[in-house]
Amino acid sequence: MLLSLSIHHFAIIEDLDVRFSSGMSILTGETGAGKSILIDALSLLTGERSDFDKIRVGATKAMIEGEFSIQDAAFREQLIKQYGEDLLEDDRLLVTRVLDVTGRSTLRVNGIPFPLSKIREIMPHLIDIHSQNENVTLLDEKNHLSFLDAYIGQSKEETNYQKAYQYYLEQVHLLEDLEKSYLREEDQQQIQEEIQELKDANIQIGELSTLEEEKSRCLSFQKIMEGATSFLRLIEDDQGVLTRLYLAKRELEKTNDDLFSSHSGKLEQLYYEVQDIAENVHRDVEHLESQSQNLQEIDDRIYLIRRLEKKYGGDEEDLCRILQELEEKLYQSDHHERLYQEQKEKVNFAKEKCQKASDDWRELRKKKAKELEQQVDHELQDLYLEHAHFSIRLYERTWTERGSDAAQFLLSANEGTPFLPLKTAISGGETSRVMLALKTIFQRYSGVETIIFDEVDTGVSGRVAMQVARKMKQIAQHTQVLVISHLPQVAAMADSHYHVEKVVELGMTKSSIHILSEAERMEEIAKLISGDIVSEASLEAAKFLKKEADMKS
Repeated sequence: MLLSLSIHHFAIIEDLDVRFSSGMSILTGETGAGKSILIDALSLLTGERSDFDKIRVGATKAMIEGEFSIQDAAFREQLIKQYGEDLLEDDRLLVTRVLDVTGRSTLRVNGIPFPLSKIREIMPHLIDIHSQNENVTLLDEKNHLSFLDAYIGQSKEETNYQKAYQYYLEQVHLLEDLEKSYLREEDQQQIQEEIQELKDANIQIGELSTLEEEKSRCLSFQKIMEGATSFLRLIEDDQGVLTRLYLAKRELEKTNDDLFSSHSGKLEQLYYEVQDIAENVHRDVEHLESQSQNLQEIDDRIYLIRRLEKKYGGDEEDLCRILQELEEKLYQSDHHERLYQEQKEKVNFAKEKCQKASDDWRELRKKKAKELEQQVDHELQDLYLEHAHFSIRLYERTWTERGSDAAQFLLSANEGTPFLPLKTAISGGETSRVMLALKTIFQRYSGVETIIFDEVDTGVSGRVAMQVARKMKQIAQHTQVLVISHLPQVAAMADSHYHVEKVVELGMTKSSIHILSEAERMEEIAKLISGDIVSEASLEAAKFLKKEADMKS
């Protein structure tokens, strides 16, 4: 839900801060007052291209900031999983877009720099700007299957198909790999030689690092030996640590006092621990002496591993993997005919499963398409398009991750007229009503939290206008709705009424917005009815319209 919007130095808006509530809100104002600029500003928050020409004259930067509350718990969890807990603050998203005159655009979410590509993925869940231009999305046939699937929701048929389709693709890729796996005799000979070379090398993962350490110790042999020898002398000489520990222990024992006997035992334990350390140092010295004699062997081994890494590419782990791949490649070539036939059978089996899953999904889509047709027809009748009928045509195409179906929305606009593609069947005032009928249904399944209607009621009046307003109010029961409209019927139906106006100060035009009181609302509705001159008659008409709207909402 959109909680607040701040706009600074954008077009004719110098400084604007407005808070929005849930339910249905309407924005009215004279043409050119800045209502469309609010939509342009919100579009920038959704990741639309920057329009640097709209930076206010005399300013170096424009800033748009929107605060959104995320109501959907599942979507909150998805955001946290994808972007981390730092992105959300108390389930709020503060999205800030800044444009400057140098042509630089930045976007931040809760103060964190955020790429436009990612905000374009997030914002469709939060806000849907429905304008006359946006109707293109609903009219475009390539989107129709997605709308139908959104109406259906996640189903076992879709899940089964996705699994079957992915399995089918995997088997096809394996078959394609086998088709390329047949080797000529000279290629087989080369692979056999490479396999033998890698087998003879017998490379172990992590071996090179161990060899480098041993080489380093060998090169520091003299210094290490001096330190080790000095250590053993201090430990084992006649006046060394072991001798002194032993003598100290004996002195405590001579006291024959229980008070000191425990100390004597600890000294004895320490004596044996130091003795163990000395023995370990002896063993390490002997190992180092033997390794120092094998420095050439270590160098030769390091050279071999590095040569093979350069030849085949990668590190020791890659060399082990390459050996396995070469052996598999040779095996496939040696048994090519049998493996190829077996894989063809797997592909055919996967194809049958995918076809079955695709057919099941199509049947579900056909069934749900009929339900959707009936629901849209009901909405069209509510909007006084009594003779209009909606239909969905499903037809087959090649398999994709969305199945093997394509969808086309059709409309018969009048009794006796044929069903035509939606984009050619509607015109004029029908467009707004048909689009609103579809939006009324699809918004229930889209999960979007805020819908903005930007003058989509153009071309309607009278009882149709009242019904359009009721539909918007119906949507607002589940979703925050912001409406830009000139219709008094829509204004009367809204829960909150905002007025946008422009003024000229010191030769500069500015736009402002404020929420209207109940009395101001009546006056504004009266203006929408009769024009700028508010008469007693228009005020009475406004009150009657508001009363009627309250009764029908």
